[in-house]
Amino acid sequence: MRRVNRGDVWARWATNHPTVGNNNLPNPTRPGFEFLGWFTAQTGGTQITATTSLPTDRTVYARWESHFDFTVSNGEAILTRLVPKYSGLTNIEIPTVNANGVPVTAISWGAFSNTGITSIIIPDSVTTIASSAFAYCGNLESVVIGSGVTFIGTNAFGNCGKLTSLTFRGIEPPELEFDDAGVSLGFVFGVFGNFVAQSPSRISIYVPIVSLQEYKEQPQLRTDKVFGIYI
Repeated sequence: MRRVNRGDVWARWATNHPTVGNNNLPNPTRPGFEFLGWFTAQTGGTQITATTSLPTDRTVYARWESHFDFTVSNGEAILTRLVPKYSGLTNIEIPTVNANGVPVTAISWGAFSNTGITSIIIPDSVTTIASSAFAYCGNLESVVIGSGVTFIGTNAFGNCGKLTSLTFRGIEPPELEFDDAGVSLGFVFGVFGNFVAQSPSRISIYVPIVSLQEYKEQPQLRTDKVFGIYI
């Protein structure tokens, strides 16, 4: 049997065997999506099982279900929430595009608030993290912020008391929103509640080594544990 993998959307194979079931196909993964199985058509069609009989050289299609809900505006997808069905997920990686291929560029207010996530990877396609997006995630320990993020809203990571690791992939530090009193609620003291202000030794912040000094000069980074790494 010869099988050619065509990425995370579909696969094509050629075989001399009259019966080719799902045990002969890969189980692909795709960040932010649940794999539902292989089907004979992109929409509709029949799901391939272990006893499915297919002709030689047949194209089959992976069927996916998103872990997240989105709204789409002006050709950009805004992540609005973790779908309740997948609320038990703990290690989250946000996709760069939604199910329709629209770029994911923002995470909305309260999108993950009060969920049980322990880690989050935000892709480079995202530019905006809204206020309280991850507030009160009491089990959150690790955050990776993509290079495209240019703005983080007030209290975005407020009251995430177990947070110990934060990685910025961007060469330029993002804009961190301040409250009216001029106290930073966009980062560390506010984005992470009072956690860093009270326990600066418990969080490590990793940034591109070429931008280490620029990040250290940010008044919102109230910890001396800012480290440069090669990204």
